[in-house]
Amino acid sequence: YNSIPLRFADGDVRILGKSRYLAYEGNVKKGKVQGYGVLYRKDGTKVYEGQFENSRFHGTGLSYYPTQQIQYSGTFQNNVYHGTGKLYRENGTLEYEGAFLDGKKDGEGVLYDSGNNKIYFGNFLKDQLLYRDFIGKNTVEVNGMYTGKKTIYSNDEYFAVDMSEIDAVYYGRQNEEKVSDEVMVEGIYVL
Repeated sequence: YNSIPLRFADGDVRILGKSRYLAYEGNVKKGKVQGYGVLYRKDGTKVYEGQFENSRFHGTGLSYYPTQQIQYSGTFQNNVYHGTGKLYRENGTLEYEGAFLDGKKDGEGVLYDSGNNKIYFGNFLKDQLLYRDFIGKNTVEVNGMYTGKKTIYSNDEYFAVDMSEIDAVYYGRQNEEKVSDEVMVEGIYVL
């Protein structure tokens, strides 16, 4: 990567690693990986394919698990997920789709179970669900946010709903005097 001839290269190139494997194939400008290209592991499998800027993943691209299953598709900035994209499990199922910031789920997104079923729609901050967003919402609104498996517990005064797929339980006070569906979530426990 640091060879003297590469510093003067412009256009499409093939860069070999020290052990003579194909490490990169794509565009170079003044010795820096720039534009579209593909980065490979020593065994010939892809690490990344897409846009580069200043020898970094930058722009639209795909990253791959060593099994060649897509790990992420979307936008990158300085080698990390940044912008919008889709994150996949190693078995190929979709895990998350939405906003990323500095390599972490951050902003609005959708979380999926291992069967590609939507289980949560809402906000994330630094890879964590913003559980506080459940508080103060009515149960109808919460059912729109969390569509995964639920177990409901109740007595004459309180109810609690176990959202096992996101490791949390929300609770509130039942009010049988109300005619509407406005049963409010008062709190949440993260398990």
